[in-house]
Amino acid sequence: MAKSAIKRRNITKRGVLPKVSWWNFLFSPASVCAFCSSILSTSGHSKGQRDMCSFCMMDSLQISGKVCAKCGRSISVDSVCSDCAPISSALLANRSVVVYNSWAKEVLEQYKFRGNRELALPIGRWMADTVRDVYRGYYFNYITYVPLHPIKWKSRGFNQSQLLAEQISKRLWLPVRERLVRVRHTDPQSQQAKRKRLEQMKDSFQIRGSIQKDRILLVDDVFTTGATLRECANLLQAAGATEIYSITFAR
Repeated sequence: MAKSAIKRRNITKRGVLPKVSWWNFLFSPASVCAFCSSILSTSGHSKGQRDMCSFCMMDSLQISGKVCAKCGRSISVDSVCSDCAPISSALLANRSVVVYNSWAKEVLEQYKFRGNRELALPIGRWMADTVRDVYRGYYFNYITYVPLHPIKWKSRGFNQSQLLAEQISKRLWLPVRERLVRVRHTDPQSQQAKRKRLEQMKDSFQIRGSIQKDRILLVDDVFTTGATLRECANLLQAAGATEIYSITFAR
C-alpha cells in the first residue's frame, strides 16, 4: 500500500489520543486500530489481529501456508528456498508474521525511527501468537534478542528487538536473557548490498553471560538477508547453545 495512504489513516499520529473530557466519563471511547488509529468496527477480528482495522488487515500480508523451512519465506513447495540451500548456519529456522511489504515497512518506520514505542505492544502480541502456532511443541529455555550498538541505542533511545522480546515474554511466560552485545558499529542494513551485509556482520557481536545447553528463541524485527540472525545464532551455538530458532515481525 502507498505510504501516503497509510498517512491518511493517521498512522503517523499513532499514540496521539484526544484529551479526556466529560464525554469520556459518560461513554467509553471507541477502540482504535493499534497501527493507524482508525476506529475499529464491533465485529470480531482473527487471532493476532484483534487490534487491527479492516484496512490494515487488508494491507498487511500475513505469512501462511508453505514456507522455506529455514528462513520462513513463502514459497510454492515445502522445501528450502534457493537463497538458504547453500548456507550452513546454527539458526535452525526463522518464522515471521507478515511479508515485508510497503505496509510493514511503514509500520516499522514509525516504530523504529519515529519513536512510536507503543507499537511494540501489538507487534509483540502478534509475534507471540505466531510463535505459539509455528513452534507448537518446541521447548525454549529463554528468549534473547539482537542487540544494538551503543551509538545507535543512544540515537534511538531504545532497542526495538528488546521491546518485542519483552512483549513476547509476557505472553509466553518465558524469561528474557541478554546474551549478546554489539561491539562493532555498522551502517544500516537496508543501505547495503547483500554481500556487504554478510561481510559487515562478522565480528560485530560478542557473548554476554553464561550459555549452557540452552534452547533459545532469538528475536528481531525484520529478516532480510538473514546475515544478522545467522551471525548471532552461530555465536550462541559456539558458546554452548544446542538449538536456536528465531522469530521476526516481517520477512
